[in-house]
Amino acid sequence: LYQGDPSTRDYGREAIDTLIACMENYRDDLVVIFAGYPEEMDRLLETNKGLRDRMPYTINFPNYTREQLCHIFLSLADSFPCSEDFAPAAEEFFAALPDSTLNDKTFSNARFVRNLYERTWGKALDRSRLAGQEPTLTPEDLTNAGRELSVAPIARRPSLGFVW
Repeated sequence: LYQGDPSTRDYGREAIDTLIACMENYRDDLVVIFAGYPEEMDRLLETNKGLRDRMPYTINFPNYTREQLCHIFLSLADSFPCSEDFAPAAEEFFAALPDSTLNDKTFSNARFVRNLYERTWGKALDRSRLAGQEPTLTPEDLTNAGRELSVAPIARRPSLGFVW
C-alpha cells in the first residue's frame, strides 16, 4: 500500500490517511484487515503513528511444515490419476526440501505447492499426449517440475543451468 519513498508519485500515504479517517469515523460499522508478511506489515504500520494503535490484534500464521506441504500437494493430486509410486515420491520430495529453502523469506510455501502441482500436471499432460495415453502423474513429472521451479531436492541440478 505504501512503499515509504516520498519522492515517488505513490498515493499510498494518502490512501492510508483516508483509511485511518474512515476507521475513526465509522469505527462501529467498519472492520479493516491488513494482511502481509511481518516485515512489510511493520513498515506499513510505521507510516502513520496512529495506525498501529488502531490495530489491536495481530495473528501470525507460521509457515506450513514439510508434512503439511506434502499433504496439500497430494490433496491437489488426488483428483487426477496417479501412478502407484507417486505419493511416496512426493513424500520423499518434500522430506528432502532443505531447511534453508523452507526458511528462506522468498519461499512462497503453499503457493509453491500450487505452482509445483500445476507444473507437475503440465508435465504429465505433455508426456501423456506425446505417448497417446491418458494423463497420469508420475514421480518423473514431479522431479521435472521441481527442476523448473529450481527446487529439486531429489535430483542433481546442473551447474550451468541445463536441464537433463
